[in-house]
Amino acid sequence: MKDIKFILLKGISNFKAIHSSLVEKGATVVVVKPDMPAIINATRGGGCVIISLSFDNFVLEMARNVDCLVVSWLSDKITVANADFTGIDKSRYYVFSLDPKDVKDFINRGVKAWLLPSSSGLDGDAPLKLQGDDAEKYSSDISFVGQSITVKHNPHLQFLLNFSNLSRHLNGVIEKQVDDFSSNTLKEAYDSGELNSFSLQYMLDYIHMLDIRDLDFALGCEASSRLRKRLVSKLDGFDVRVYGDSHWESVRNGTIKVHKEISYRKETPKVYSRSKINLNITKTFFEGTIQRVYDIIYCGGFCLTDYREDIENRFEPGKEIETYRNENELVDKARYYLEHDNEREDIREGGYRRLQKEHRVGHRVDQVMQIIGSALT
Repeated sequence: MKDIKFILLKGISNFKAIHSSLVEKGATVVVVKPDMPAIINATRGGGCVIISLSFDNFVLEMARNVDCLVVSWLSDKITVANADFTGIDKSRYYVFSLDPKDVKDFINRGVKAWLLPSSSGLDGDAPLKLQGDDAEKYSSDISFVGQSITVKHNPHLQFLLNFSNLSRHLNGVIEKQVDDFSSNTLKEAYDSGELNSFSLQYMLDYIHMLDIRDLDFALGCEASSRLRKRLVSKLDGFDVRVYGDSHWESVRNGTIKVHKEISYRKETPKVYSRSKINLNITKTFFEGTIQRVYDIIYCGGFCLTDYREDIENRFEPGKEIETYRNENELVDKARYYLEHDNEREDIREGGYRRLQKEHRVGHRVDQVMQIIGSALT
C-alpha cells in the first residue's frame, strides 16, 4: 500500500478526519479539488486510487476518464436507480456505503459495493470545554439538530398531491410510513406494485419524473418531514430545542424552542455535549445507522434514536445507546432518562467507550484500505 498514491477529493463532513487518518497510517495523500483537469493531472504516473466522498454525475464522468481505481465513500443516502454507468469499467469503480439498501442497489447494477458503517465527521476535532455563557446557551433537556426536509424541496410531489384522485392514495402511503417509521413501508409499497397505477404513471410521465423510484424517494422525503415534526411536537411539555431550517417554526410553542441552523464544526458539538438527551430521527428510507448518531456519541452525548435493525450491530441498546419504536415510547423514554441521571450517564459513557473502540474514522479507513489492497494485489 505504500506504493499507492491516494488522491482525496475535497468534500464535506468527514473529509478532514479521513485525510488525517490516511496520513497517520503512512499513506501518500494528495488533496485535489473536484476539477477534472486537476484530477487527470494528479493521476499521471499511475499507481493511484481516487477517493470521492460523493456519488453524482461528476464522479461517474471521472470514472470514465481516469486510468485508476475510483472509490465513492458515501456517508449519506443516495439514489442509484437512474445512474448512468455507460462507459465505466466496473472492475475499477468501488462503492462503500453506510446504507444496506444502497449497497444492494449498486450490486444489482453490477458495481462492486460494500457496507461501511458511518463514523463521526467531527472525529479528530479537539474536545470542547464549555464555560459561562456558552454552557448556558447550548444547554437543554432534549435537542434535535437537523433539517425539517420540507416539501418545498419536492415540487414534483407537491404537483401530484394537488390532484384529488391521487392525493388520497399518496397521502395514505405517506401516513402509513409515518405511523410505522421503524419499518420501510414505502419500499414494501413499491415492491408490491401498490404505487404502479396507470393514472400515477401517466402523471409521472407528464411532469418528467423519470421513474417510479424517483417518486419513492420523494415520498420518503415527505414522510420524513412529517415524521420529524410529529415526533418533536409529541415532546410538548419538555425543554426542547430544535436547530434547523425555518420550516421548524410550525412546531414552536412554549417549551419547544426553534433556533436557526448552526455551524456543524463550531456549534453542533456544543449542543451534543450540553443536551441531556440528543434526539435522532432517521429519514424513513434509511436502513443504516446515520452519521448523526456517531456525532452525538463522539461528542460525549446521550443518544435516543429511532430503532433500526442496524443499530444493534453498532451499539447495544440500553447500555450504549437508547432507542424508541413509536411515539409513545419516545415520550416515555425521554421522561424516564430525564428522571434517572445515573442510568443516562452510564449509557452515555458506554456508548463513548464503544465508539472509541470500534467506530472511529481510523477503523473505517482500515476496512477500506484492506479491501483496496486486496484488489490491487
